[in-house]
Amino acid sequence: MASPKGQSRVESRRKKTTSRLLKFKEKYLSWKYARYLALDPSALPIVALLIVLAEAVINVLVIQHVPYTEIDWVAYMQECEGFLNGTTNYALLRVKQR
Repeated sequence: MASPKGQSRVESRRKKTTSRLLKFKEKYLSWKYARYLALDPSALPIVALLIVLAEAVINVLVIQHVPYTEIDWVAYMQECEGFLNGTTNYALLRVKQR
Protein backbone atom coordinates (compact mmCIF):
# COMPACT_ATOMS: atom_id res chain seq x y z
CA MET A 1 0.00 0.00 0.00
CA ALA A 2 1.40 3.36 -0.99
CA SER A 3 1.92 5.97 1.66
CA PRO A 4 -0.17 9.13 1.49
CA LYS A 5 0.90 11.93 -0.86
CA GLY A 6 3.79 9.87 -2.25
CA GLN A 7 5.88 9.97 0.96
CA SER A 8 8.30 7.18 1.63
CA ARG A 9 8.06 5.15 4.83
CA VAL A 10 11.24 6.77 6.16
CA GLU A 11 9.90 10.27 5.62
CA SER A 12 6.57 9.34 7.19
CA ARG A 13 8.28 7.80 10.23
CA ARG A 14 10.59 10.82 10.58
CA LYS A 15 7.61 13.18 10.58
CA LYS A 16 5.82 11.09 13.22
CA THR A 17 8.94 11.09 15.41
CA THR A 18 9.36 14.84 14.99
CA SER A 19 5.72 15.49 15.84
CA ARG A 20 5.97 13.27 18.94
CA LEU A 21 9.07 15.15 20.09
CA LEU A 22 7.31 18.47 19.56
CA LYS A 23 4.25 17.29 21.51
CA PHE A 24 6.49 16.03 24.34
CA LYS A 25 8.40 19.32 24.38
CA GLU A 26 5.21 21.40 24.41
CA LYS A 27 3.62 19.35 27.19
CA TYR A 28 6.49 18.58 29.57
CA LEU A 29 9.18 21.18 28.88
CA SER A 30 7.10 24.24 29.60
CA TRP A 31 6.68 26.75 32.41
CA LYS A 32 3.10 25.62 32.85
CA TYR A 33 4.19 22.04 33.64
CA ALA A 34 7.03 23.24 35.88
CA ARG A 35 4.55 25.40 37.81
CA TYR A 36 2.23 22.39 38.12
CA LEU A 37 5.07 20.26 39.55
CA ALA A 38 6.11 22.97 41.99
CA LEU A 39 2.71 24.10 43.26
CA ASP A 40 0.12 21.38 42.79
CA PRO A 41 -0.04 18.80 45.62
CA SER A 42 -1.35 16.17 43.20
CA ALA A 43 2.07 16.24 41.48
CA LEU A 44 3.84 15.02 44.63
CA PRO A 45 4.37 11.42 43.39
CA ILE A 46 5.99 12.71 40.20
CA VAL A 47 8.22 15.12 42.10
CA ALA A 48 9.20 12.45 44.62
CA LEU A 49 10.14 10.06 41.82
CA LEU A 50 12.21 12.75 40.10
CA ILE A 51 14.03 13.53 43.36
CA VAL A 52 14.82 9.85 44.00
CA LEU A 53 16.10 9.39 40.44
CA ALA A 54 18.23 12.54 40.63
CA GLU A 55 19.65 11.46 43.98
CA ALA A 56 20.52 8.03 42.60
CA VAL A 57 22.35 9.57 39.63
CA ILE A 58 24.22 12.02 41.87
CA ASN A 59 25.21 9.25 44.30
CA VAL A 60 26.60 7.12 41.47
CA LEU A 61 28.58 10.06 40.10
CA VAL A 62 30.00 10.94 43.51
CA ILE A 63 30.97 7.33 44.23
CA GLN A 64 32.70 7.06 40.85
CA HIS A 65 34.56 10.37 40.99
CA VAL A 66 35.42 10.97 44.67
CA PRO A 67 38.19 8.73 45.92
CA TYR A 68 37.95 7.03 49.29
CA THR A 69 40.39 8.44 51.81
CA GLU A 70 41.65 6.70 54.90
CA ILE A 71 41.76 10.06 56.70
CA ASP A 72 37.97 10.31 56.64
CA TRP A 73 37.58 6.86 58.21
CA VAL A 74 40.15 7.57 60.93
CA ALA A 75 38.52 10.89 61.83
CA TYR A 76 35.08 9.24 61.95
CA MET A 77 36.31 6.45 64.22
CA GLN A 78 37.95 9.00 66.56
CA GLU A 79 34.63 10.84 66.84
CA CYS A 80 32.88 7.54 67.58
CA GLU A 81 35.48 6.80 70.26
CA GLY A 82 34.80 10.16 71.89
CA PHE A 83 31.09 9.44 71.97
CA LEU A 84 31.63 5.95 73.38
CA ASN A 85 33.82 7.48 76.12
CA GLY A 86 30.86 9.60 77.25
CA THR A 87 31.12 12.85 75.28
CA THR A 88 27.62 13.58 74.01
CA ASN A 89 28.22 17.23 73.03
CA TYR A 90 29.36 17.14 69.42
CA ALA A 91 31.15 20.50 69.78
CA LEU A 92 33.51 18.94 72.36
CA LEU A 93 34.58 16.08 70.10
CA ARG A 94 38.04 16.67 68.69
CA VAL A 95 40.03 14.78 66.08
CA LYS A 96 43.46 13.74 67.31
CA GLN A 97 46.33 15.08 65.23
CA ARG A 98 48.85 12.56 63.98
